[in-house]
Amino acid sequence: MSYLNAELGSCFFHPEGPFLRFTQGGKTFTLHPRHFTIGGLADEEEARKMVEFVQKLLAETWTRRQEITPSYRRGRELKVLEVYKLLPRTNCGTCGVKSCMAFATGLLQQEFLLEDCAPLGEPERAPNREELARLLKEAGLLS
Repeated sequence: MSYLNAELGSCFFHPEGPFLRFTQGGKTFTLHPRHFTIGGLADEEEARKMVEFVQKLLAETWTRRQEITPSYRRGRELKVLEVYKLLPRTNCGTCGVKSCMAFATGLLQQEFLLEDCAPLGEPERAPNREELARLLKEAGLLS
């Protein structure tokens, strides 16, 4: 996992768990020593393709392990309140849920994209949007 952590860059690595979480192509992958999960799959065919993607990623990384310096950088575990504080907190509902707290929860569960929050797209909120994108990327929830 430390080799993948070095290669992927934008992921959350928990060496004591151990697990590694990253997002690729709108899917969230969580790798454990003996199994892995993939979130956001549409159907069985997509599941097959994503399993093949993980198998290829693991095989290629393992083959090149002599060229890779392992990384034990943890990444960032993001909390709902941290996300909420960067949202507009208007509870306008344009995202499809009634509150910004619900939207923050949905962002962390990858049910929503930053673009789903219309007020966050306003120019004066650009710093918050950029900070949210950075945090989500550090947590392995945004590619």
